[in-house]
Amino acid sequence: MTGREKFIVTCAAVMAVIGGYYGLLGKKSAPENEKSNSTSNSSDASRINELAESVEKFMITEADLHVISLAEQSWKSNPFLTVVTAEFEDDSAATDAITSLEYKYTGYLQIGDQRVAVIDGVDYQVGNKLEDKDVVVREIHPDHVVLEETKYLDTGEMYPNTTMSYVTVPLVE
Repeated sequence: MTGREKFIVTCAAVMAVIGGYYGLLGKKSAPENEKSNSTSNSSDASRINELAESVEKFMITEADLHVISLAEQSWKSNPFLTVVTAEFEDDSAATDAITSLEYKYTGYLQIGDQRVAVIDGVDYQVGNKLEDKDVVVREIHPDHVVLEETKYLDTGEMYPNTTMSYVTVPLVE
């Protein structure tokens, strides 16, 4: 062994002896233990009281329970969603309506958790605003996209007294 290795091994042995001494043989005598126990018991009691006070701050109130119970109930419909449905007598009328849509969803790509939709020849992700339109992509699925139509101010806020409407655009192949 080199001198450096001998020094490292010697230091490790000395530290093991010191640690063993304090860990196994370094216990206090009985009167000192009683003294330290009484002070540690009082400090433990104060810590427990502090912990109980902090837990009480986060306790659930009756009002919280009421809100939780209302949130757990299933809603009949989304109060913010405006749905426009159309009924067609035959499939050709539905196809004509789809091809006459303002938006054309022509492609879908998913890599990991990222989804990309091709709408009117431009790639969009969820949350992107369509070019030159007050429309935002809200959901992307392999067979359709959900777009949110609304009017926004330049600051990014909605115009007052406007409602959001959602448009589902099917994939056109």
